[in-house]
Amino acid sequence: MLQPLPDPVVCGEIVNFCGGSPLAIKSVGAAIRSGKVNPQMLAKRLGELPGLEIESQCLTQTFETLDRTKQELLVKLHVFGTAKFELAAAAFVLGEKSMNEDTPIVFETKINLIYLKSRHFVEADDLSRKETEDIKTSSKTTKFSLHPLVHRFLIQEASKKEFEKVVYEAKCLFIDHVEKKNSKIFESFEKNCVKAWALLKDFKVHLKTYYDLIEKNSVEFWKMKKGTRSILTCKRISEVADLFLEDYYKYKLLKKYIEHSKARGESLETALWQIHLGRKYFENDRNEIAEKMVNAILHDTLRNVNPDDDNLGPLVEVVGALFYLAGKLCYEERRYLEAMQYLEETKQLWANGLDKDMRKKYKIDLALVYNSLGKVYANLTPPNIQKSKYNHLKAFFIAYRISDNFNNIDIPLYIQNIGRCLYREGLELEKRKEKGTANQCFRDAETYYRQAMKLFRHLKMEKFDSFAEVQRSLAFVEMKLGEMGLAEDDIVKSHELR
Repeated sequence: MLQPLPDPVVCGEIVNFCGGSPLAIKSVGAAIRSGKVNPQMLAKRLGELPGLEIESQCLTQTFETLDRTKQELLVKLHVFGTAKFELAAAAFVLGEKSMNEDTPIVFETKINLIYLKSRHFVEADDLSRKETEDIKTSSKTTKFSLHPLVHRFLIQEASKKEFEKVVYEAKCLFIDHVEKKNSKIFESFEKNCVKAWALLKDFKVHLKTYYDLIEKNSVEFWKMKKGTRSILTCKRISEVADLFLEDYYKYKLLKKYIEHSKARGESLETALWQIHLGRKYFENDRNEIAEKMVNAILHDTLRNVNPDDDNLGPLVEVVGALFYLAGKLCYEERRYLEAMQYLEETKQLWANGLDKDMRKKYKIDLALVYNSLGKVYANLTPPNIQKSKYNHLKAFFIAYRISDNFNNIDIPLYIQNIGRCLYREGLELEKRKEKGTANQCFRDAETYYRQAMKLFRHLKMEKFDSFAEVQRSLAFVEMKLGEMGLAEDDIVKSHELR
């Protein structure tokens, strides 16, 4: 049924009360058009709220015209902040989700978002459409968002006691959604880091919102939250955060995770977060602190673990991560025999101690272990170059099989390390006066170095120190092959990069 046209004088008063704010005019206009609010009453009420901002007055009035269910749905959406979100993400957070994430159920959510958009609480944008086309809210390319003023208003509403339960549910579901998406992004990095960077760029704002929730929510919130994270999920959360969080924030975040896990009595999860905190100290050359953390985990945290005899997988994951960190620490301190023992133990745990499905998910980590073992064998006294080369080749083949067309960020480093082994093998052969065989090793090393540089360029990493290091190594090989002009050129270029 068509609604009678409101009195133009009353409309003029309402526009004046809106102060010319487009959002305020649109929201009250939509409320009047819906027939759920009387224009005369609305003008009167707006005039009685002089203490509030114009937008808050208008949004308060139009929010009250929504039924209770729609109010709750809108308040739940505030967890997305002002960032753009997809229909499937909204469906998950609003509770309409399917176990099959490739074909999520979004029908009810789509209807609700269309309605909220018609009331100007939610905005929609489809970057793939032409300027003359209407936005299709069901399109996979359509992104929804909250206007900053709407979001600020919803934060105020969310703090009210009446919405406490639904806000808690929305936060829990948002956390679960981000952690699942985080895992998918990490898996993408293993296969194609170029595509994964694009995914991370689009999702970065939601990750920051998630980190804020981790930081701000109380221990009681985490005690009440249902469900537990898998060890693999925790590992992926930490490793994705490493990609773009500054060290100061990463330290704070890991300490929060440790606090929450301890409060929930999750000893294995606590140990995993402590290992990643120790790794962070190690990466910043604070090896003494990292070593103390390793000892504390071994003698304190893991003692509180009661392993499930029917499912030892999570314990194997954590102990493997701990031994890997211990091996890296020993390598940095030149305790190569100890490093070898720890890394061989890690290799055995992750290659043979996990079930088939989980073993596949640790393949890329196993490649890192093989690479570290290759470095250790090259530094033993006497060095075992053949074992070093075998481990570096093993690391390369694992990463190559997982990756899509060599698009794994570690592959150039593995190729570089194989080249380094061939160079050292050539030096040994040269000492034994086997010049022909030595030159062949140098030629092979040159090929590997050039391939590593080619991949660095493909991944747009030619300005990094790692590229300069390969170029410098290539120069030494070129000198051995008598290519002095090329060697001089590469030395100069590598110094310029550094």
